[in-house]
Amino acid sequence: MRLIRHVVLVLFCAMGMAHADEASQERTIVLPAGSVHNGDYFAFGSAIEISGTVNGDVYLAGEQIVIDGTINGDVLAIGGSLDVSGEVANNVRSIGGQILISGHVGHNVTAVGGNVQFLPSAVIAGNTVVLAGNADLAARIQHDATVVASNLRISAIMGDSLLAYVGQMRITSLANIKGDVDYRSSSLAAIDPGAKIGGKLTHHPSLVHELVEGTWIQGLLVGSRIVAIMMNFLYTFVIGIILLKLFPKNLEHAIDSLKEKPWLALGFGVMLLVLLPLASLILLMTILGVPFALTLMAANIVGFYTAKIYTIFWVSNWVFSKVKMKPNRLSTLTVGMIFYFIITSIPVLGTLIAFAAMLFGLGAGVLAQARLRFLQRI
Repeated sequence: MRLIRHVVLVLFCAMGMAHADEASQERTIVLPAGSVHNGDYFAFGSAIEISGTVNGDVYLAGEQIVIDGTINGDVLAIGGSLDVSGEVANNVRSIGGQILISGHVGHNVTAVGGNVQFLPSAVIAGNTVVLAGNADLAARIQHDATVVASNLRISAIMGDSLLAYVGQMRITSLANIKGDVDYRSSSLAAIDPGAKIGGKLTHHPSLVHELVEGTWIQGLLVGSRIVAIMMNFLYTFVIGIILLKLFPKNLEHAIDSLKEKPWLALGFGVMLLVLLPLASLILLMTILGVPFALTLMAANIVGFYTAKIYTIFWVSNWVFSKVKMKPNRLSTLTVGMIFYFIITSIPVLGTLIAFAAMLFGLGAGVLAQARLRFLQRI
């Protein structure tokens, strides 16, 4: 019940911020130092400052949010920037462009943002989950940390293990990680002399790196765009074969949906593109929702990647019908993919075509499932 309550209340805050009139968006909301608010606290506006004490949970949505008081409950915040320098007795769940934590958090922290920074003065008594473009963790984190980021810098004192999915990672000489460091990256982490890792250090290379390591391909192609295109083609082809062999009815209904109602499929695709990531972010802001959010995010990635295959089949079938040819499904997939990857390699135009193919395919997948369920009932 607490999970559902948090999700609903965060949605209300987000909608309130989105639909607030111009005057309310420009106002500054302040809970001054020395004041006490008993019960849950709600606020949305241009700037929000919590300098007093809140005996309850806090729900905030604003452009600039500052918490330098005391929160005897959870903090759930959505904003352009969030600065937590006070004390939070329970959890901090936040989504923002800039997230800065320098205070004390009694339990867990979930931070989703463009730039996330935990200063050395910060103490996090529970676990930490960070999804960011750039993450800089220098706090005292008493339990596990899970980080997904393009760039990660670690100078924290961690009481347990670090699990990371990163582009680049640096562990500085100030870092003291008591447990294991397990990370997946296309490049090795930069570990400064003096950095302490109490457990095992494990690096998982990217799949492309694992396939070509030690072969003549590595010297010829690694790091080039050709490898990325080849592997993308291979992944797409394998997924297409799986759809053909294991889910033929789903594929057939998706293609039929695109033939009969392409614009409806596009509409559903746009809706899913907005709603699915939003649902993942909302779930990340609750303790019980984190595992479900990570599962949903993985499903989103797979779904977004698979969706274009429906569109490739649809367009390829249409082209073959115009030239009055009827190849088998495998030939249709192969020829369609070749033309798809040639066209999408064109700068700018190719990106737009790939994006449109994903949207049409997402919607077709939804309509196909609806058709299958309808047929099962009759």
